[in-house]
Amino acid sequence: MGYYGNLGTVTGNVYIGTHAGAHMEEAVQKAENSIHLISPYIGETYLDLLAEKQRQGVSVQGLFQEVKARPRGASTVKKGYGYVRDDLGLRDVITSFLRLQKVPLAANIAMRKKQRRTARVMMGMLIFLVVGFWALFILWLAAQEKQLQSLQEFPSLKNITDSFPLPMEVVLSGIGVIVVLFAVAHDLEKRARSIPTVEYHFEPVVNLRMIRRYADNFVHLKLLIVDDKIAFLGSLNLTYSGLNQNLESCVEISDPGAVQNLLRICREIQARTECYEIHEIGKYYFGEYGYDETI
Repeated sequence: MGYYGNLGTVTGNVYIGTHAGAHMEEAVQKAENSIHLISPYIGETYLDLLAEKQRQGVSVQGLFQEVKARPRGASTVKKGYGYVRDDLGLRDVITSFLRLQKVPLAANIAMRKKQRRTARVMMGMLIFLVVGFWALFILWLAAQEKQLQSLQEFPSLKNITDSFPLPMEVVLSGIGVIVVLFAVAHDLEKRARSIPTVEYHFEPVVNLRMIRRYADNFVHLKLLIVDDKIAFLGSLNLTYSGLNQNLESCVEISDPGAVQNLLRICREIQARTECYEIHEIGKYYFGEYGYDETI
């Protein structure tokens, strides 16, 4: 993505220091109409703040590359996330960026219930066979060894068991049937659990777009425009460390003509930059389908 924009001569306030972004943060909090943002890294706190501003009716537009979580144990931590990153951000904080909606899959739910019912019927048959086989085996063993006194009071029953020997082939066949039934029932239950019951749909919580990452293309620009009246340029990202800890630089511009030129440039960059679709981000973190184990 090649791009070149000439802003011309501008006047503004220059801030350098560990709190160079103090005015920038204050401007975001006081925004009433619109926020335009380009920041390679955006902090979890400020992602939540932008989402809140959007809920208040402020139009939020912008680009970012990664979400940065606060270090565990820091005074600013609200949710206690560890400092872990990957190529798209953080799973634990990406929910601040998108909203997940679960849409039931009626056909899959019916299929899942049917297979689970079949599995339960087979398990019932299996239990019946196991109990019956075990009872027959005990009865046969008692009759053969003449160890049960109760059999002596029922000679007719003893005669039946004596006349019906239980060879090893019968035992092995019974065990084989039980094993096969158990395997089939277990496989049906496993297959039923693997049938998804909901499909995930995603929508953005805040109108920020996540930039696709390329080895030879990194959007390093930091630009914030609030209410189309004031703009901030500098080295700092919209993160807690960028605004409050790191030694950074920030230029505050309020000249109407310069702000409008910056707004034009910001929109051009947003239009030219290839970003992830919201469903791609959601699929990356959460997948496409879910499972309701209660069904």
